[in-house]
Amino acid sequence: MAPELGQHGSIPRETPDKTRAHRARLFTIANGISLLRVALLPWVLFLISRPPGSHTVELIGLAVVIALTDFFDGFVARRTGQVSHYGRIIDPVADKICLVLASWWLTVYRGLPVWIPVLVVVRDAVILGGSFVLLRRHDVVLPSNQLGRVTTFVLTITLFAYLIAWEAPQRLLVWLSGALVVATFVSYVRIGWIIFRRFDT
Repeated sequence: MAPELGQHGSIPRETPDKTRAHRARLFTIANGISLLRVALLPWVLFLISRPPGSHTVELIGLAVVIALTDFFDGFVARRTGQVSHYGRIIDPVADKICLVLASWWLTVYRGLPVWIPVLVVVRDAVILGGSFVLLRRHDVVLPSNQLGRVTTFVLTITLFAYLIAWEAPQRLLVWLSGALVVATFVSYVRIGWIIFRRFDT
C-alpha cells in the first residue's frame, strides 16, 4: 500500500480495503482530464514554434482549456469520489510535463530566459527521483503542498505572458517564478528528508 502523506509527513489511517480500492482507480474521468492536458501539449508546442502573433487566438484558447483541465481534474475527482492513488501521481506529473516542455519551447522561440526551464528541470528531476525512491523503499507518495500549487500557478502566468508576447510583466514574473521554484525545491527536499528520517529511525 502507498498511503498519501499530509503536507508535514503525517500518514492518515486507511483500511486495507479502502486503500486497495483507491489504488485500483486508474481509468477515471478525473485522470482522463489530467491526461487531456498532456494530449493537447503537442498542438501548443507547434503553435509556439510559428511566428509570434500568427496564432495568438488559438494559443490563448488552448492555454485556457489546459488551465481548466488543471482545475477540473481535482474538482471532478472530489465531487465524484474518484480521488485515487494514481490520480495523485498523474496530475502532478502531467503538470510537470506541460511546464517543462512549454518553458523550453518558449525559451527557443519566444525569449524566455533559459535559466527558468533549467531550474524547473533540475527541481522536477530531484522531486521525481526522490518520489520514486520513497515509493520503492517505503511505499509512500511524496505529497504536494500549497507552495507547490502557488509556484505552478505563477509559472503558468509567466509562460502565458511569453506565449502572447505580453512584455510589461515579464521581467517581474520571471524573477518571481525563479524564486518560487527554488523555494519549492527546498520545501520538497525538506519534506522528503523528514519522511526518510521517520522511516529509517
